[in-house]
Amino acid sequence: MFEKLKALLTKLGFNLEGKETELKTEIEKLEKTNDGIYDFSKLDLSKFKDDGNKELIEAVVNQNKILTEKVTTLLNTIGQEQTQRENANKAAADQAKKDFEKKVDDAVEKLFTDKKITEADKKQWKEDYTANFEMTERFAAKLTPPKQLAGKTTADDKTKTTSTTATPDKKESPHKVLTDAIREQMETSKTV
Repeated sequence: MFEKLKALLTKLGFNLEGKETELKTEIEKLEKTNDGIYDFSKLDLSKFKDDGNKELIEAVVNQNKILTEKVTTLLNTIGQEQTQRENANKAAADQAKKDFEKKVDDAVEKLFTDKKITEADKKQWKEDYTANFEMTERFAAKLTPPKQLAGKTTADDKTKTTSTTATPDKKESPHKVLTDAIREQMETSKTV
């Protein structure tokens, strides 16, 4: 530290002849702050007898103080901006999650309203939409309302399943039929 300060003062035009020992003693008395910066306010300028050097050292100390304050202000500003940016990103992520949940709920409700699924199927369809919205949407578009859900229930239909592809003695939900069809299609595509 001493050599750097000595070089700086010499560069600024200070005559340090015979004062190097005093300067070195004063620098050693300086305490470092928590961030490793020397606190020049503790420098005892009264020990410097040459008024020209004393004024120049005071100017350097004052300039250092001003710059330290500006750096502190800048660090605080950056910290506040970082916090604001993190909060904005979190809010955007939360909003995107809410929007997606609404999109899933709306899609499931549309299937139910169109009588393509039953109340019991809603939970599974919601899980499927959440896992892979686009693929579930493609399969949902191909669904047709079973007769029982379309309001065309007859006495004969009551013994039949809600799926248009199931056998009369088995009760399967449209969702199970669709899931089985997806599995079958995936197995077929693997063998090709």
